[in-house]
Amino acid sequence: MPVRNLSLAGKRVLFSMMLQTMPAMRGTRVTRGWAGDVPVAWITPPSAKPDHLLYFLHGGGYTMGSIRSHIPLVSRLAAACGSRALLVDYRLAPEHPFPAALEDSLTAYHWLRASANLHSRIVLAADSAGAGLATSLMLSLANGGEMPLACFLLSPWVDLAETGETPATGRENKRSFAESNMRQMAELYANGEDLRNPLLSPIYGDLANLPPLLIHGGREEFLRRDAIRLAARAAEQGVDVTFEQYDGSAHCIHSFAPVSSKADKWLNKAGEFLEQHLEGF
Repeated sequence: MPVRNLSLAGKRVLFSMMLQTMPAMRGTRVTRGWAGDVPVAWITPPSAKPDHLLYFLHGGGYTMGSIRSHIPLVSRLAAACGSRALLVDYRLAPEHPFPAALEDSLTAYHWLRASANLHSRIVLAADSAGAGLATSLMLSLANGGEMPLACFLLSPWVDLAETGETPATGRENKRSFAESNMRQMAELYANGEDLRNPLLSPIYGDLANLPPLLIHGGREEFLRRDAIRLAARAAEQGVDVTFEQYDGSAHCIHSFAPVSSKADKWLNKAGEFLEQHLEGF
């Protein structure tokens, strides 16, 4: 059955199955729990330092994704930066539209801050729609919350108002699973809210107070323009931002690190960036 004819429940199963084909980092411990009333999982690779914390928000277009779907990616990123990771299972649309995901991400982040010891160092990372949510989280924290030390954004979806970008040459009939559903996902999540609301589409927000950013995206992927524009706007507003593009059209290529040397290389670049800020150098 074509993807476009699947129910949302079917799409959720397919999305999770695709990502779970990748193995988690060997030796990783996964412990489920709660951050306030938000379900979370602690992901602890063998290399984790107890005072180094990675806060991760998963992608999935605000309608898909979970702890299970993202354990493989988060376990490898956590290992690459030598930290424990807190993976947040925020509520999904359409059952829980905006601002439910943002509320949950804020609740879990404040819980992490409150429960961490005085010596803990916290960085933020996210992929796709989770990267948009992470940017919205930081915009909310700019009004008095304590920012993470740095943030890694992988293929960020930060403009829900302009998701109909022309596909790259030769890709008109090769639209990905996520790409073919973006307009629907944006509408389900926004639930009638203005798509240019900065807490939905943070590209329209005041980025000046964001911490150092590393943004990765594919040169030919469908969210390349969001990544480019976010990096440019952040730099214009004085943010310390590094933008790097990998070759090809793969969306969130880092998820394939176990089977791709190119993906592994880029995941380790992200880990090095986060580790530098966790170590304080």
